Amino acid sequence: MKRHFSALSSSILVPILGAALLPLGADLADAKGPKLSISKKDCQRLVRHQARADVNYRAGVDVRGRRVAPADLNGGSRIKIPNTISFDVKFDIKNYLGKAEADAKAASAASISADKAKSAATSASTAATSATTAATEAQDLADTAKAAKTAADTAYTAAVAASKADPGNNALDLAVDAAKVTADAAATEYSETQAEADAVAASATAATTAANSAADATSAEGKASAAKTAATAAQAAADEAKAISDAATAASTAAAAASTAAAAKAAEHPGDADLAAEAAAAATAATAAAADATSKADLLTAATTASTNATAASDAVTVSESANTENISAHQAAADIGKNLGDGVVGKVKYNLSSGRLTFNGQPLGGGDQRELAEKCKSVLSGGR
Repeated sequence: MKRHFSALSSSILVPILGAALLPLGADLADAKGPKLSISKKDCQRLVRHQARADVNYRAGVDVRGRRVAPADLNGGSRIKIPNTISFDVKFDIKNYLGKAEADAKAASAASISADKAKSAATSASTAATSATTAATEAQDLADTAKAAKTAADTAYTAAVAASKADPGNNALDLAVDAAKVTADAAATEYSETQAEADAVAASATAATTAANSAADATSAEGKASAAKTAATAAQAAADEAKAISDAATAASTAAAAASTAAAAKAAEHPGDADLAAEAAAAATAATAAAADATSKADLLTAATTASTNATAASDAVTVSESANTENISAHQAAADIGKNLGDGVVGKVKYNLSSGRLTFNGQPLGGGDQRELAEKCKSVLSGGR
């Protein structure tokens, strides 16, 4: 199909291009300097193809020229089209006030905040795992105390039975008294140790729950908040575990000292049955206290590790909170740029549908610039240069 070109075929796009290149009212043909040069691609954008008259739609006539009913039945469209179309040429003034740079800074701050929050969540998970290990070691110590209590109860029951079997035997009566003291002490030790182990377990569970929340949180602020809770709970577990270890160690030391003292006193009075019984009971208690030395050492190690990891998690949370604060500030700063300014208006373009007159800020557009572009594009698209 043959192409036809005209200056009016680009009456909307070409004049605006001309207005951008030259002062208002000047023609490209009158411009000083290099001659007009335009690419084929740009011509294809600017110049509208015009079909031949015999293929254009004509109201009331079919493709063979015969009369047919018009398409606009019942009077056609009732929409009143304005005679003049106008629009403003605008630009985003915020981009000239550093908006793009501020947006980039805000995006960077958001990325950093997300990374720091993720690190805090990871540290919280590590701390929670350490707290769980401490809780396990604390329970092991409680189980050891329980076993000692069971053994002491068994010994007391046996002592009572022996005393009943031989009434009036003073030595057996003293053995019953000593066994009762040992059993009561073992029961107290187990009760306290189990309660402390339960406290460590509760803190470890809280740390794990919070660490999981931190991992699942979708916002940096949410991750940091949950990680902070996890770090606090993990530190509580570590402190409780260390308290158990310290108390157990102190009890072992005290039991050993008491056994040594009782043995020395009994040695000074070899014929005193009461002292001998007390020395025997003290030795039994010292042996039981020393039996859980491995559990105490493991608990102390676990408590120390949990405390270290809880501190690391807390530090990571602090870094995350700072990054989140900077992120919020950066986004607020970006949002405030040109907040109440709106768009900058260069001018108004008007096009009269009846006359084909195109103006920019009241000044006519068109003339030689439009004609020269049309001729140049006609040559380019026809294979010329």
